[in-house]
Amino acid sequence: MERELILDIGIVLNTFLLFFLQLYFDATNQPMTVRITLAVLLLVPLIITIYKYHLEKERSKREKVLSNALELRALLIKLERVRNVWNIGSSLTYRGAQFIDTEIAYLGWRNYFDSYGKTINEKFDSFQFDLERFINQTEKQKSEEFSKILNSFYWLVSGFHHLHDALGEMIRLAGKIPTEEPKDIQELEQNYDDFSSALKQLCDDVEEVGKVFRGKYPLIPFKRISTTIS
Repeated sequence: MERELILDIGIVLNTFLLFFLQLYFDATNQPMTVRITLAVLLLVPLIITIYKYHLEKERSKREKVLSNALELRALLIKLERVRNVWNIGSSLTYRGAQFIDTEIAYLGWRNYFDSYGKTINEKFDSFQFDLERFINQTEKQKSEEFSKILNSFYWLVSGFHHLHDALGEMIRLAGKIPTEEPKDIQELEQNYDDFSSALKQLCDDVEEVGKVFRGKYPLIPFKRISTTIS
């Protein structure tokens, strides 16, 4: 806005200068070679207009990128509601005979959910910070930077999808769910379904997001955990 104001002031000053120079040249009967300098001043408004068009085009691009980033932030809130998938998976490995038997821990499930789950949650926090920093930049939202943001988001979503699939596979192998867990798993399923639907909708609404996700792993329909033992 400040640059556009300066450019507008420049056009006004150029107009006044052109007007007064014309009066001066006429009054002093300046030769044609001197009057030609007025042609240079006539080009100034044209140059400024072209530059303002360029600025407006760039601003329009930034606004679109910012709008897409805000949509992504809203989607991130839905993804945050499924972060406890690793806690659910890890806690099941401590159920012993209530779930399958104590040997389930030695199959690598507990280590998987504890280590990989922790890694994905740390990536979530890091991504959330990077996205907020990107959104709060002043007139610096670039398409190239947003592409990097989207790529990071893809791998983050893919990580949570892997955790969800692993939880379903572990429960399928166990053949049952401890009586204390169904409520947490049902809530997880609802939240994951809500996130998946929102992600698919965003892929349809925002071309940039669709290019990154459409036809790839995180958008593959997930099998409900509640059906894995039925």
